[in-house]
Amino acid sequence: MSQFRDIFIDTTPFCFWGNDLSKDNIAFLKQIDSNYYFTMAGKLDVVFEQDHASAILIRQLYGQALEGLFAFLSAYVQSPHYMIGWLCKYRSELLKSCVSKLDQGFRLPTLFKGEFHGWDDISKQINSYFPEGKRETMIEKYSRLWTKLAQEFLDDDFQYEYNSLKHGSRVVHGGVSISIGMEHEFGVPPPDSEMQSLGGGKYGSTFYVAQKVGSKDKTDNFLVHEHTRNWSPENLIARLRLISFSLCNVVSACLIANGEAPEELLFTNPSRIEAFEEAFSDTPTVLGWQRRCGISPVVVAGHFHGLPDVNRSYGMA
Repeated sequence: MSQFRDIFIDTTPFCFWGNDLSKDNIAFLKQIDSNYYFTMAGKLDVVFEQDHASAILIRQLYGQALEGLFAFLSAYVQSPHYMIGWLCKYRSELLKSCVSKLDQGFRLPTLFKGEFHGWDDISKQINSYFPEGKRETMIEKYSRLWTKLAQEFLDDDFQYEYNSLKHGSRVVHGGVSISIGMEHEFGVPPPDSEMQSLGGGKYGSTFYVAQKVGSKDKTDNFLVHEHTRNWSPENLIARLRLISFSLCNVVSACLIANGEAPEELLFTNPSRIEAFEEAFSDTPTVLGWQRRCGISPVVVAGHFHGLPDVNRSYGMA
């Protein structure tokens, strides 16, 4: 016997068919290892020895966890009856659109009777199964957590860095520090003793961003900028634990939406309420730096140099 499920991903409709989609959906949710990022955070906390390579590994896992959290949250809002379809077919631009709308309180198509106007509404829906004594606190704490994480996820630089990490690991390790000082001679930096630090960070990554500025005929034109982001590995490890707790609660709420009994499901939170704030307490004083290409986009957009000649030698050995 065939079944189908109509869903929206952002505002794009999809229809999925199968023999028993309801059973598959529940089985899928019950097998999700929402404890994965908590486990990995513990392992990374032990082995991290303040080297750049392991710091990059922490950052890459954190990017994956952040995408996973917002994919599950968005799928819960739009498609709790068939999470598999939503998670299989979303694209990064659709996910970002969903998170942006939820963050700004705009309505997304949903199967729930009420509407979701921001993380407060979503947290109330998901975390209302906590015991009465801590229910309101958990609703507030998770709402504030998802608000902070959404601001980071929606940052273009975060997306550029995450893509550079997961596609070919094309980043340069290390953070950036900024100092200023008065030149005694034009073009000659003052001595280090006269420089005043504005702060910075030891850990981070430098990556390149290609900005499309125009096209003519069949040639696209880009300006290439250098971006650096600073971050704290210790903070990221702490946030991985909070993301893991969040995922557990989202999965449990999804199962309840599919008819499972709330008393048989787990809703989790850190043992110390301060953990919600401590995960953001060691933020670098300088979050990032950009060295932008000095060529005017107007000049580039108006230039056409012709298509590359595949038969021409470019002087390469």
